[in-house]
Amino acid sequence: MVAWTGDSSKCSECVACSVEGRSSMDILISWITYCDRRGNYTNWMRFKGAVKTKTGSSKKTIANEISTLLRSHGLHRDGPSVLDKIARLNASFIQAKGWERQTGQGLLNNVRENFDSQSQAQRDEALAQTER
Repeated sequence: MVAWTGDSSKCSECVACSVEGRSSMDILISWITYCDRRGNYTNWMRFKGAVKTKTGSSKKTIANEISTLLRSHGLHRDGPSVLDKIARLNASFIQAKGWERQTGQGLLNNVRENFDSQSQAQRDEALAQTER
């Protein structure tokens, strides 16, 4: 199977929506990050379940809609692979946000430990080198 970033839309009708030549990943990210006039990420919220549709669409149904969208651009991804890709993207996002929220205290502690273990002469030498 071709990687999500390794394929390319060949749909000549896509010029109007500026999708021609874009990968499955490009189109999926565009779908996820679509923002309405009020600044809501309606597609993502709909997928996450925060916005209920009249039909009560499930994640599986929405993934199949995305699969159909991709197929309309000449890209072949089935519903389960779309679900899997979104789950992986979400897990990566959560991991990155967790890393971003860390205070960095562990790094500061390591610097302090290394600094405290140096002799005054070593600190003076390091300071002198930075002033050169």
